[in-house]
Formats: sequence, structure tokens, C-alpha cells
Amino acid sequence: MLEQKQLKVLIGSSSSPDRGSGISAYAKELSEALILQGVKIYFSSPIPDDYSWINQHNIEFIPSSQNDIPREKCFELLKFVNDNNIDAIINNDNPYIQSIAPVVKCVFISVGHLNRYVIASLAVFNNQYVDYVVSISNEMHSFFCDKHKLMPHKCVLVYNGVKDMVCSNQKSKYEKIKVLYAGGYNKRKGSDLILSAVLQNHDKWEGISLDWYGHVPDKIVNLCKNLDYVNFHGSVVRDEYLKRLSDYDVFLLPSREEGCPMALLEAMSWGLVPIASDGIGAMKCIIDSGLDGYVCSIKSWNIHMFDCLAKLRDNHQLLCDIKVRARNKFLANFDSKFLAKKMIFLISRPNVIRQNMPSKVKILKWHRMLPVGQKKASIVSRICYRLGILLKSEVIDV
Repeated sequence: MLEQKQLKVLIGSSSSPDRGSGISAYAKELSEALILQGVKIYFSSPIPDDYSWINQHNIEFIPSSQNDIPREKCFELLKFVNDNNIDAIINNDNPYIQSIAPVVKCVFISVGHLNRYVIASLAVFNNQYVDYVVSISNEMHSFFCDKHKLMPHKCVLVYNGVKDMVCSNQKSKYEKIKVLYAGGYNKRKGSDLILSAVLQNHDKWEGISLDWYGHVPDKIVNLCKNLDYVNFHGSVVRDEYLKRLSDYDVFLLPSREEGCPMALLEAMSWGLVPIASDGIGAMKCIIDSGLDGYVCSIKSWNIHMFDCLAKLRDNHQLLCDIKVRARNKFLANFDSKFLAKKMIFLISRPNVIRQNMPSKVKILKWHRMLPVGQKKASIVSRICYRLGILLKSEVIDV
């Protein structure tokens, strides 16, 4: 009996694996889930400071970042794919990898992580040579099909997944309800709504405590320094953050715009009750409001959020029951093993016939490139990023 060939997959990411971004978390979760399915993983992203995750999973790493010369890096990546007989590429916002889609001989899957900005534009770049563009929310699927004219057979809807951390956090252990918000100070994440709830509703926090994670400016922290129901924890590395999830009862997500939020799935995997907004994103599809969490109007966030928190605070059995249901919803739908199996299914059914490949390809610059010696991208680069304008480097002859 012939031994089945091991599937080789290159995962591209615009964030290094030791960064705390959602794209980084997605790329890592997908990589680990595919490894458990017997897939050999290769990984390309900016160079991490900490290689422990790469070494732990025996992943072969090829760097690609804003410090590279686009032409040279694209040729290097193309040679890497050919030399290692890569079977499939799954790209997450890496512009160099997306640039070589027309001339690779393997299956190419592009994952969209937002339906705006350069992230959306890059996901559909070279789409005629991409086998599948993965949407991670219903709104994103409609956006790609309507605005970018992708056909439904190529634009597929696959929700994110995270691995099961095996927890028993299904009963509140505290006199107060412990609430978690992990959006830093980012208006897209709804941090201004959290701040107004903290500053203007002192009496509503009775029996409830809030822990706020992520970078928050000192002036905001100082506004809250005399409030005993809110604590700031700053930015915490992802592994440490995940360990701390078992300490909480409720997860707040007042985002105006998301894709399929990894933080929401992580919280539900630990049995936290999600209270999320009805903003753009997969939140409304993930949560059956009133059964395994709550979906609140973004326009009336504070009123609706406090209504849900008060109900959970005053009914301990309801809190425990919804925590169980939140975890069960995760186990049934959003474990990363489902994500891996769906990707393997797509890889086995390519859409692009790779016989007459072009001899010339346009290659892209890295988005939001940092000028030499600078810590912040130029104003032009930032405007292009927000408007979804991809910056071309040159046309190369392959």
C-alpha cells in the first residue's frame, strides 16, 4: 500500500507570530490545527523577537517584512515554494506572497480579515490566480462578491477557529461578576463606549468589576484612578492573556467593525459570557443572543450592556447556564480543528488551471512602510492604507 504524501502548506502573515494582532493569532491557530491534521507547515512573516513558537512546532520559517526589497523577496519566496514543493499557500495579508500568486504552481488561498482598508484590497489582489478568497463574516462575503465581483464558488465563508484550551470555567467563583474588555484604547474596538460607561455610570457597577487589557494612554488611566471597579492591565503577551481568561465571567466586545473576532472565540472557549455589539462583523452570527451570550445595539451600547450585566449579576444560575452554553457553542462550531478541515477540503479542490502562467507580474510594496529610522509610517502611506490603495513596487519578469 502506497504511503500517502504529507501535505505541505505555506502560511503567510503580515504580523510576526509573537505579535498580539488578530491576524497573527489566526495564522498561528490555523498552523497548529493543520499540524494536528498531519500537515507540514512553513511560515512567512516579519521576523519575531521570540522564536519559541516556531521551534516548538518544528516550523520552517522564511522572513518577509517591510525591511525587504520587494523584488528580491518575491523571487526568494517563489524559489522557496518551488524548491520545497509546496502544495498550498494560505495567505493572511502578506503583500509579497500575494504578489506571486500568478506564478506559483500550487493551490493559493487568500484570507480576508477586514472588508475595508488595504487588508480587503490585498485579499482580492490577483484574484484571477487565487483559488479561493476566504471571507470570515457574512458582510465580508457580500462585500467581496458585490464590490469586487468575485464569484460565489471562489469566495467562500469560513469562520475563524481557536483551539480548545480544556477549561472548567463554567461557574462563577466570585462575589462580584468579573468582566473583561481587551480592546486597548481603539475607537474601532469601541473603547470610547467602555470609557463613557466607566465614567458616567458609577452606581451601575455595583457588584461588577471590570479589567481592561491593551494599551491605554496614561491620561485615560488617570481619569479612572479613583474608581475601584475598573483595573488596567496594559498589553499582555497572548499566552499569558489566554491563561488569565479563566478568571472572568463576562467578555465585552463593543466593536464597530470586526471580521470574525478571535478574542470573542477565545473568550467563549473559556466559558465567558460574551456581550457583543451588532456592529460590522461575525458577532451576530456567532452569538444566539439571550441563549449563549448577548448582542447589543451599538447605538444604545451602555444601556443594553448594563441591562445584560445586571441580569447576570442578579441571577447567578442564569450566569452559570449561559457560561456553559457559550462554551458548548464554541466546542460545536469554532474549535480550530473545524477550520483546518475546511481548509484541507478547499486545498483538495483547486479552481485555477495553472498551465499558462504570465511571464510578468506586478509586485507590491509592504503596506504602511516605515521610512528608514522612523517609528511611524508616512502620512501618504497611512492615507493609502485607509483608502485601500495598494502601492505597486514594479513589474518583474519571471
